Amino acid sequence: MPNRSLFAVFALSAALLAALGGYLLAQWRAGQPVEQSEAEALVDMSQSNIENLQRKLESDIAGRPRSPTEERLSSPLGQALFRKCSEWVEFHGNQPGEEARAYRDEACREYRDYVNDGTLPAGRPDPS
Repeated sequence: MPNRSLFAVFALSAALLAALGGYLLAQWRAGQPVEQSEAEALVDMSQSNIENLQRKLESDIAGRPRSPTEERLSSPLGQALFRKCSEWVEFHGNQPGEEARAYRDEACREYRDYVNDGTLPAGRPDPS
């Protein structure tokens, strides 16, 4: 959803700038000088529309509910499991071996399972 809204903001901004350019080009081709005040009014209107769309996009993003996956990612347990996985990945990189690989795989599997579907690691009490 945020990507669509962001795309809409950029698409509308581009359309408004294209319209302004088309207007200025039409005035130039017609041999009529474009009055500074008209050009400034169009630029101000375009800028105002862009700012309004940006505010709407920001409020849409702030107001959308977080998914269970996002909640688990930012939870204290999710952060702890991420650190554990990262530390084992780093350790295995510095000290390659079967035992380090097994611990790395287990730590990262626990993190992945918790984030994806809420499965708690063995021996962990439910944090909620």
